[in-house]
Amino acid sequence: MDYQPEPSAHTPQHRAETPASSDLRWAQLPVKPALCEICGRFVALQWHCTLADHPEVQECSQAPGAGFWLCQDLCHPAVHARMEEDSQPGCAARVVHEIIDGLKQLVTRPPYQQHQPARDSADGSTR
Repeated sequence: MDYQPEPSAHTPQHRAETPASSDLRWAQLPVKPALCEICGRFVALQWHCTLADHPEVQECSQAPGAGFWLCQDLCHPAVHARMEEDSQPGCAARVVHEIIDGLKQLVTRPPYQQHQPARDSADGSTR
């Protein structure tokens, strides 16, 4: 059996092989979540391996090791499109974290100021 580093509490593990009924380590693996780990949508998910930079989505989704469960119609293709632009070693993990950081900045910024439209003093209608 190859050495596998211990997963962190926030990193699910995925294995491409099938579990043997006598293999207890499968009982300790996290269950595939119901929601995309980036956008949170309830849609079909695909594995995104962050241990190695797999350029092809299909190859990446079959790779074992640490990673994220991403929606197969939006986030996973978007991550791989961004990986093509980056193409530096370690981009599989870096791109996911860049996208998460970008979303975090969007949701934590102050709300926009909403202004009421100006009204004519005579009849109260908006301009």
